Amino acid sequence: MKKIVILIISILLLSSTVCAQQAKDDGSEYLVPNNVVSYISDGETINVQQLDFYPFVFSKEEGREWFNDNVIGDANCQEGYLYSKDMRDGTIRQLFSQPVGAYKSEPDGVSFIFNNAIYKVNYTGTSISCLYKSNGIIKNSLLRKYDDMYYFVENNNLMKMDGLKVSLVKSNTSPDRLFVNNDTVIYFMEDSGFVYNTKTRISNPILNDQQYRNLFGQDTQHEIEYSPSAINQVDTNLSYIYSLYPDNSYFSTSGNACTHHYYTNANCTYTNSCGCKAYSGAIQCVGFAKYAADKYAHLSSWNPVSGDKDDTDVRMKDESDVIAYFSKLTTGAYVIMSKTGDTTYHACMFINLSSTSVNTYDCNFTHDCKVSHKSYTFSEFMTFSPWVSYYVSHSYGNQYGSYNSNYHKQYCTTSGCNGYRLEQHYAPFTGSNVVCEACGYTGNISVTEPLD
Repeated sequence: MKKIVILIISILLLSSTVCAQQAKDDGSEYLVPNNVVSYISDGETINVQQLDFYPFVFSKEEGREWFNDNVIGDANCQEGYLYSKDMRDGTIRQLFSQPVGAYKSEPDGVSFIFNNAIYKVNYTGTSISCLYKSNGIIKNSLLRKYDDMYYFVENNNLMKMDGLKVSLVKSNTSPDRLFVNNDTVIYFMEDSGFVYNTKTRISNPILNDQQYRNLFGQDTQHEIEYSPSAINQVDTNLSYIYSLYPDNSYFSTSGNACTHHYYTNANCTYTNSCGCKAYSGAIQCVGFAKYAADKYAHLSSWNPVSGDKDDTDVRMKDESDVIAYFSKLTTGAYVIMSKTGDTTYHACMFINLSSTSVNTYDCNFTHDCKVSHKSYTFSEFMTFSPWVSYYVSHSYGNQYGSYNSNYHKQYCTTSGCNGYRLEQHYAPFTGSNVVCEACGYTGNISVTEPLD
């Protein structure tokens, strides 16, 4: 049964027996003693939104530089934590002792999501209340309030809370963004928008930009939600490979540059005897690309299965072809590319595709077995290598295995392939007793997003 608790910490003046139980529920153990982290004695304060107090979750993500420099100032704030700034004298206070999820500014404090519950804390961080505690999972990144009603996602259902009453708005709906206008709920899931009428219970898609603008009208500024940035994965599989062969190292038996070949394979063998390091019957760029791809996928030998492999010659006619081709590959893919579609080719391990470039990891580009990263703009790739003749790319999906308290295995889903990569445990919220969304591990989780 779900619990609704409204409790101000002044109630803690009651008996010690009652205090112990209520302190567990109200969140007061998360209040921060001596919570002033910065004080600007003579600086000019910025009257943001004409508030006496301005709440924020601190973040160093791209695009926050001006805000951090001009609104927060020189303060020792921590990533993901909730603060308020007194816009009259510049005092900054930490309001909660743990990183929080989405939050909403209100006249008398800040409501926010933490550990499957909705809390509210005043702007000085001295009083806190638990508005709603769920026995299920509350989505960490969405909290809205309209006409004194809170909207949030619980167990993938859109819910609302009116006073002490929690009720279902729409089942099987977990929006990324949400706006409310009387009986109309406008929500977005991935790239699609929908309009839902709470009385008729009919949902219709938003079909074009004009419909979008008509729905929002002019008075939507107060409906902007506050949500911290996601805590992303670190690809430990790449980190491991880079530690074995960092940039400017050499894929050779001696660890030094190979000086016996240049444009030709004169005196080269495929058995390590020439100085070029061999892997799976290959040396130089091919040997290294196979080696790196296997290490990324935790494979002990080069033996690609047919479902992972494509040996079709593809010519890139324009930049859109480059984008389309590499969009279907996963990090760690083995790729052979060429300038003319003949036997003159170069092999590499594919890292990723950015908005402007193809990023790779290879060796022997300088004809001495040196290891390096390359970043080609789409036009540069067209010039250097308009042909791709072969790749092996794993399909990492929803098959997981246990590994340790930090990672689980994410297996390649291709039949016959036993490759996997390590992925950090992740959940919609962080904490010390949290369940991983992928593998079910329960423990300390500090990441909120899966590996791309």
